[in-house]
Amino acid sequence: MTKVGIFLDDVREPPDLPGVDWEVARNMEQFQALICKHLGDKLYIVSLDHDLGTDPVTGFTCLRWLLNNRKVTPDSLYVTCHSMNPVGYANITNEIVSWILRKSYH
Repeated sequence: MTKVGIFLDDVREPPDLPGVDWEVARNMEQFQALICKHLGDKLYIVSLDHDLGTDPVTGFTCLRWLLNNRKVTPDSLYVTCHSMNPVGYANITNEIVSWILRKSYH
């Protein structure tokens, strides 16, 4: 069964991942639309870039929206970061780890 992945990045294309059909979001609006379209269906993975071009909204902002406004759990969705920005990568990764730990104890 093919699963859906959402790849948030303003420039790059997603990697080949067997069994995953990627959909690309270039900004928060597209990201939110794809999450709403696929969440609870075949959505398997979300991969986030931090810097989204000149947009003041970042991948971290999109992650916070996802975790605060959607009923997602670490066992229902794999969330990862592919950002080349070391500070942005650390912020997103730390938020993902905190989310996993919070959900593990509730």
